[in-house]
Amino acid sequence: MSPSCTGVSTPGPLEPLFPPGTAPDTLDGRTYVGLVAFQMARCGIGRNHPVPWPGVFSETNVRLYSVDDEGRRGVRFLTMHASCLATVALARVGLRLAYTWAHMRIEVGAGSITDRQRRRLREAGRRSCVSR
Repeated sequence: MSPSCTGVSTPGPLEPLFPPGTAPDTLDGRTYVGLVAFQMARCGIGRNHPVPWPGVFSETNVRLYSVDDEGRRGVRFLTMHASCLATVALARVGLRLAYTWAHMRIEVGAGSITDRQRRRLREAGRRSCVSR
């Protein structure tokens, strides 16, 4: 299980967060914001080559759902945090993704899952917590 939650909004306040040619995807005049935390495991090169240490890490992202001028749907990531520095570096340099390195801990309790994180380096000190 992964801690996650979904918020509902009118599209107007979120429109400035989308690049040109895209807009919030709507359902019945509302759009959704997702906050998702999960554990990545057995990541690596290709299908059968997991990398033992950097291939296991926690990740949390805040996402908006989008549609472009041609009607194609997609996801707009506002934040992407990962606990493995090697993964963050590879994603930033190799894939040009805006990952941020963070100390993360997922705790499973009686009827709850909590993801705690603290950004490292330049944005050190900012914290967030997701519980379900």
